[in-house]
Amino acid sequence: DARSPPPRAPAPAQKAAARSLSAVRAGSRSRGPAGRRGSRSPGHSENAQAKPQQARRSASMGAASTTAGSSASACPPTPSGPEASGPRAFCQIIWCDQRAFKEDSANLRIELEAATRLPAKPHKSAEKCIRLLQKKRRARERVQPRMLSVFLVSWANAPVLVQYLSEAPHLAAKVVVLCDMHGARVREAAQRWSVQYGPLVAKVA
Repeated sequence: DARSPPPRAPAPAQKAAARSLSAVRAGSRSRGPAGRRGSRSPGHSENAQAKPQQARRSASMGAASTTAGSSASACPPTPSGPEASGPRAFCQIIWCDQRAFKEDSANLRIELEAATRLPAKPHKSAEKCIRLLQKKRRARERVQPRMLSVFLVSWANAPVLVQYLSEAPHLAAKVVVLCDMHGARVREAAQRWSVQYGPLVAKVA
């Protein structure tokens, strides 16, 4: 009899996202809505090269997303009722990555949004992300409590965006720096760089 293949184990970065989400939940219970902190990072699959192009697309999961319009059908609805007072009601995920709108990142976005039950907002560059943050500053300052923004940022965009966030006290932010497209040497350099920003940079993934 034909047997179905065993389920694919989650990628290391997906496990990190699950652990970060648990940390947000635990912190929110003790601190209340205004003190939520956490981080999430996407998964990364590497089982591609021996398969056709279609399989390669589903496996090449960097930290990226598709167009904002595609998120409407991929992401679950915003929590309501009792769940609206939980940590997800006060948290948003923002992707800042040069790969943000590539088609082969669609599967990653689906997995990330399914795991966090939050829509991911994509930006292609740090400059574009900063312009939007500045534009929405007044509206965000009127919202109580402040929403926690979890930034998933590629290493190429991290220096500019993290510098801005470190000088923006009106933002409640946590940053996950994505080095999945680089080797160990670059990852170590990113970790050394992140120390100067303290708890703002929650993880180098």
